[in-house]
Amino acid sequence: MTSSANASQDKRQETDDVANAHPLARFFLLKTTFGLLFTALLMVGGYMAYLNLTKESLPDLDIPQATITTLWPGADPDTIEKKVTQEIEDEISTLKGLKTFSSASNDSFSIIAVEFTADTNSDDAMQRLRDAVADAQANLPEGAEAPAIEQVSVDDRPIMTIALYGDVADVTLNEVAQQLQDRFETIGGVNEAALGGMRDEIIQILLDPQRLLALGISPTRVLQAINTANLDQPFGNIDSEQIGAVVRLEGQFRSVEDLLNLPIARQGGALNEQPVRLGELGTVERKLDREQTRAFFSERRQNFQKSIEISIRKAPGADTVAVIEELRQMLTAMADTSDWPDALQYAVTMDASEQIWDSLIDVFYSGLQAMVAVFVILFVVLTWREGLI
Repeated sequence: MTSSANASQDKRQETDDVANAHPLARFFLLKTTFGLLFTALLMVGGYMAYLNLTKESLPDLDIPQATITTLWPGADPDTIEKKVTQEIEDEISTLKGLKTFSSASNDSFSIIAVEFTADTNSDDAMQRLRDAVADAQANLPEGAEAPAIEQVSVDDRPIMTIALYGDVADVTLNEVAQQLQDRFETIGGVNEAALGGMRDEIIQILLDPQRLLALGISPTRVLQAINTANLDQPFGNIDSEQIGAVVRLEGQFRSVEDLLNLPIARQGGALNEQPVRLGELGTVERKLDREQTRAFFSERRQNFQKSIEISIRKAPGADTVAVIEELRQMLTAMADTSDWPDALQYAVTMDASEQIWDSLIDVFYSGLQAMVAVFVILFVVLTWREGLI
């Protein structure tokens, strides 16, 4: 009797509009439990979607672009223009979906930049471009090399740049930079880690002209002997009941001493014939190649120090924030190992995730301000309980 009396009393307190409302409307609007559960569901779902969201400052744009580079050593720019650049341009100018192209003819090489419309499929566009260049290749001069096509992405800008510097030898700086490059490129989402300011290690051979003349040995003969000896050759297989193996002759040079002891020719008679080794004809030393690029680093108005720059580019569709976080963790872990030179330092000169986080924080603040404004308006118009719901 008490429950029936309370239900009748609640029904008498309802207005006519509420009492005559559809049962579904009464359930969704009058049952606050459902509203709270639905709000919690939206919040949890939004948080899960945020965790799986790819965070980018700019969207990935799949616009087909490519460069065509053709080398012709020794050719002047006018000849390159007439016999190389124009031949390729005639073939690619009629491609479907082509938006624009530009070219430049320089001493010994030609370069053409091609861009297709945004609605063109990248794979189809690149295939049509390769076919057109292959058709043009048949009309190129014999001395010209095969054109090289390199696809260019709109999102090829680096997401992170690291400068290695310190009071260490150039060889040490190069070795650490190459180790970091190899490690960074194993991270999922990293497309390339490019090095700037690094000098490759080479073997320099300086022949003594007077010594060559006295022994009657030409530089060409020395070069042929080095190329012939610097090869790994297979010798076949060994198959038996006890063992099965592949036999291979390791002829490639492993050290400077191997080069110094390389026989170039033989001098003397049949009884006292002696080999003439490379070390007797000149000097052989390991050194760094000539500089192609140069990088320096300075911080807080200190003196500039020679450095190597590592620029990391991400793969299309990868999460920039997640990739940079993994790069930082790997860099910190390598710097904490005992193999890291004491005098070597590093600095992150560019981090794209900082801009992304600033943009996300602005979005969060804007959303929070909108929620507070809506709540204040509802609180003024309605009571606090209805405004909170």
